[in-house]
Amino acid sequence: MSQIVQNTSSRSNLRPVLWAVPLAGVVSATVNMLIWFLLRGDFDLIRVGQPGQEMPFWSGAVILFSLVGALGAGIVYALISRFIRNPNQVFLWVAIAVLVLSFSMPFSIKNPPFSVVIGLELMHVVVFCFMLWFVPRRHEPST
Repeated sequence: MSQIVQNTSSRSNLRPVLWAVPLAGVVSATVNMLIWFLLRGDFDLIRVGQPGQEMPFWSGAVILFSLVGALGAGIVYALISRFIRNPNQVFLWVAIAVLVLSFSMPFSIKNPPFSVVIGLELMHVVVFCFMLWFVPRRHEPST
């Protein structure tokens, strides 16, 4: 019984992270919307989706994918912090790996303007930076 209490008392307090993840998502979505708005003319030139079901890259996609990216990163951080005593360093390396992998996504778009590729890459970096800014800072290890 004392072993169970000892194990649960050493777990991290993730409640502050529950607020930091949506905050990081909203701030990321806001900044990414500014990037999209600045490059809107170029984004209007591309079509995304399955062949025959292609549509313009619209502002809702920017908001949705910014929020989903932040939520995914928050889930990963929660899982890492559940199993590792000091999760910040591990989360940093996982986030860097995911960021590097995400850099290939814009090249899956058929004939994108160079400005769109740079804009999409910048949007990935925005979510990455705000997640690293907000989430690990809110993590409070239990004593």
